[in-house]
Amino acid sequence: DNQIDTLLCLQSRGHQVALRVTTTRDIESRMTPERVAKLNRLNAVFVLNARMTAEGFAHGMHPSLLVNLPLLIDKDLFRPPSDEERSAARARFGLPGEGTVILWTGRLCPRKQLEELVRAWATVGAPGQLWLVGDDEESLRPSERQLRGLADSLGAPQPLFHPGLDPNDMCHVYSAADVFVSTSRVEGMSNSMLEATATGLPIVGYDIPGNIDLCNHFHGHGFHMLPMGDPRAIADGIALYGSCEPSRTRLTHYRQLRTPFLTAFSSTSVITTLSQRMVRQ
Repeated sequence: DNQIDTLLCLQSRGHQVALRVTTTRDIESRMTPERVAKLNRLNAVFVLNARMTAEGFAHGMHPSLLVNLPLLIDKDLFRPPSDEERSAARARFGLPGEGTVILWTGRLCPRKQLEELVRAWATVGAPGQLWLVGDDEESLRPSERQLRGLADSLGAPQPLFHPGLDPNDMCHVYSAADVFVSTSRVEGMSNSMLEATATGLPIVGYDIPGNIDLCNHFHGHGFHMLPMGDPRAIADGIALYGSCEPSRTRLTHYRQLRTPFLTAFSSTSVITTLSQRMVRQ
């Protein structure tokens, strides 16, 4: 409410203002009548997926207020690697030169369900190397101990952990991997999944709203969306891509994905949408 009040104060002084809502939960559980009334006075409310738009309408927000504005991505930074770049990225992070690397990356919190990911990987015989890249060392270390113990109890090899990588290293992270897996159950839209998509990685994840929107943008090419909470389905997705020849899989999906990616998620496209919306106000 303090943030909304600040925006309304700026608007009263002649500024164009908008609020960005980043998770479905923010609309589903926090929309009191008083808050909706305040939001309806803003120039715009930007959301990340169709479910958030529908929830906003259901709570009484004006149809003209809600704008689906996707995350933006640097199309030159996040792109498929050459074979040489892939090899160099693997060497950079101490990954095996051959074999499939199954990547997860993001913020460590319960909704990411990393235990579920380790169990799914173990279920199909732990193909390739499972690589878990956390956003900061402090949050990853306790989870690392827990997940290593889980892998031991399941008789699986140890996942590889990389905590606290510099954001500038992330393009190299995706270059080193062969498939991106997410077991998250709540996302507005996953920035990690979008970056992985831009580099041509096949995607395995649950059919939650943000993931489904991203999948639909690309007509399902390169996406393996599964019923939420079904670790066996995640395991099957890992097994599917774990048996593919990495470079061919990546480039095939990339050719299919590149045009809609440039249309929907490039910085030029997103900034144009934002500018046109605010000018109309």
